[in-house]
Amino acid sequence: MEVDGEEDRKGQEVAEEERPSFLPPSIDNDWECKRCYQVDSCMLYRKAVEQVEDTNSPIADLYEKKTGHLSVVHADFFRKWEELISFEEQDATRFASELWTMSSVEREKTGRLVCVLDAFDYSLCFGNMIVESYEVGSGASASKVHRHTYRFRRATLPPSPSQKPSSSSSSSKPDTHSLLSGHLSAGEPISIFRIDKDELASGMGRIRDNLAQMFFVDGDEKRRSMVVDLDPPQFDESLKPTEEEMSGRGLNGDQKLAMEKVMTAKDYALILGMPGTGKTTTIVEIIVALAKRGKSVLLTSYTHSAVDTILVKLLNLNLRLLRLGNPDKIHPDCQHLTLGALGPAANMEQYEHRLMSPQVVATTALTIDQ
Repeated sequence: MEVDGEEDRKGQEVAEEERPSFLPPSIDNDWECKRCYQVDSCMLYRKAVEQVEDTNSPIADLYEKKTGHLSVVHADFFRKWEELISFEEQDATRFASELWTMSSVEREKTGRLVCVLDAFDYSLCFGNMIVESYEVGSGASASKVHRHTYRFRRATLPPSPSQKPSSSSSSSKPDTHSLLSGHLSAGEPISIFRIDKDELASGMGRIRDNLAQMFFVDGDEKRRSMVVDLDPPQFDESLKPTEEEMSGRGLNGDQKLAMEKVMTAKDYALILGMPGTGKTTTIVEIIVALAKRGKSVLLTSYTHSAVDTILVKLLNLNLRLLRLGNPDKIHPDCQHLTLGALGPAANMEQYEHRLMSPQVVATTALTIDQ
């Protein structure tokens, strides 16, 4: 049994030696590496992903300076989540090749289930489309990302001999990020378009950067200590909410306890509850109480709908609100809270006031840079 174990260990070592490097070989030039804008990322990946031990190369001192603060736990954490991000990114890239390798009819027939704007949708492509109408937006709808509106419908032209009409039903949610391509029909001066759902419209780059920022030598050490090292959050009992602050909408006992915990948190607090237990109501009351204390509140979630669900409940509570993000994905009831709805700022002071004066700023997590 000991012999078998030794063989397994040696086999694992050989496999690791044969594993290709994640990054190209480093140039090992101390002068150039110190001045490289990617030195922090490069050293982090060498340490955590490639697990390089460097004690005698020309950049050994620089390597130690950039990665010496990282423990085994830190490296394992980064490597695990970087790998998961890469898996998701590779999956999206694999599907992206269909844009160039599959006809519109073939892609329509795939009917793959994807999630768009918090709703599941089977349609990936619409082929054989023509423009039915066109209009230029006005007011808030004339923003940079929503200046022109085109409406498409299926063309009545017969399909090409190599294609058969798709029998699958096609539907897509409004404001879905899409890619448009087209060509002139054979023998007729009509532009035929193909509309593909853009499955790569995600924030992988920002997600990866935010992960890496926790592990840089001059990065977010506090967040690393809480997220990776699991340092317990700190609370200040002197910040407990008053009865007046908790009397808003008749919170029950559990909701009051949750509100008290959040209001006394110096780092973070989590509210856990089954659907329908009043988490949204509790969050609304917490935001109102914090705003009345003169605090600036960032309301954020992974999806636009989750942000706007709470923001809509704050509309009539006499708070100064600002909604950041793509206007096409913001709930209609919250459109008037965007910067675009206010029109161009007269000067930099007015623009800064619009950004800094709101008591509550709402946006998705992927809009936030750190």
